[in-house]
Amino acid sequence: MIDQVPPQVMIGLVVLVAVVLMHLRPRPATLLRLFVAPAIVLAVGIVAMAPYAAELAHPTAGDVVFIAVDVALTLTMSLARAASVRIEPVAPTARAVQYRYGGTTLVLWAASLAAKVALSAAGHAWGIAEVLVTGSVLAILGLSVLAQNVVVLVRCRRVAHTSAQGEGAEQKVRNTAVT
Repeated sequence: MIDQVPPQVMIGLVVLVAVVLMHLRPRPATLLRLFVAPAIVLAVGIVAMAPYAAELAHPTAGDVVFIAVDVALTLTMSLARAASVRIEPVAPTARAVQYRYGGTTLVLWAASLAAKVALSAAGHAWGIAEVLVTGSVLAILGLSVLAQNVVVLVRCRRVAHTSAQGEGAEQKVRNTAVT
């Protein structure tokens, strides 16, 4: 059974497990942490599909629908996961924030994986180009995490701004109490 799984799918699963495990503990929310690794995974996924460019030059209507459904599903699950990521200031009045996955995020990752497996099975049954069904796993994973992290970044900035305002308000209270 495992010898029938394409290498791109196995690599995608390893990357997914690594991503999830790394995010169970709080991590500083930096642009480097949020965007570099997913961008690399996306780029590797696109490069891995390059040899199949001729096969994709004339997609069928089914191929186009499959891609649209795959991307829509990926973005929808990414937004749901992003909303479930826990974000908190490093200190009560700090501008720096950290983020981590919670239980809901793990459930949503499992749902994302189940949906991708179901969509891939449907793609095989419908005769969709193999490169779109299994070859795009890394590209879709990279896109998924990038989309998720765009929302996480916006949320982190909001929390940092709110925390920084708290610092200003606290300073005003201290200044008022002193005078």
